[in-house]
Amino acid sequence: MEQGNTPHSGAANLGSDEAGAPNVLAIEPVINQPSNLRPALQNFSSLTDDQPWIVLGDFNVVRNLQENQGGRGLSDHSPALCQIDSNRKLKSSPFRFYNHWVEHKDFLPFLLDSWHLPITGNPMLRLNLKLKRLKRQLKGFNSRFFSNVSTRVTQAKEVLRNIQTNLYQDPQNHSLLQDEKSARIAYAYLSLAKEAYFHQKSRIRWLNLAR
Repeated sequence: MEQGNTPHSGAANLGSDEAGAPNVLAIEPVINQPSNLRPALQNFSSLTDDQPWIVLGDFNVVRNLQENQGGRGLSDHSPALCQIDSNRKLKSSPFRFYNHWVEHKDFLPFLLDSWHLPITGNPMLRLNLKLKRLKRQLKGFNSRFFSNVSTRVTQAKEVLRNIQTNLYQDPQNHSLLQDEKSARIAYAYLSLAKEAYFHQKSRIRWLNLAR
């Protein structure tokens, strides 16, 4: 295969290796010299006689930003449009009963008050509606007393530490002694609740994986 440049063109004649195969003219973009393209094609046509020929090249390419005329400059990103479906409903988390709820001093009165609220209907309907109501109220109970249990444990520990610091400076203060006792009970209870919560949650996770 022979290669030769046609004059005033920025074109390369790649020739033909086989009889009957077309000659190939590869055009290199000539920026700001569009008038050179026609003479190059005419010259190549006279060299190929009656043989078939092909012109290859990208006449729209811009190699450098300085060669661009008009329009926007080059950018390193691809613009895109994103549409968020505002009507999509998020799935609610499944209801789980946590065993440490029953250790709370207000749990049993709370449960009885909810269950004894009257509901009209046949026995099966009343049972179904009471369970749905209780489930909703238990979620509120958990949110009120046990939401962010790790944060609650940290806060209870800090309260106990501050009271003990004050009690160290005034060991005969009966009010601080009582506060220290209450803070110790609260901290111990929340710590056990946190431990029970993560223990039960890990068991639920293992049971789900075993299915």
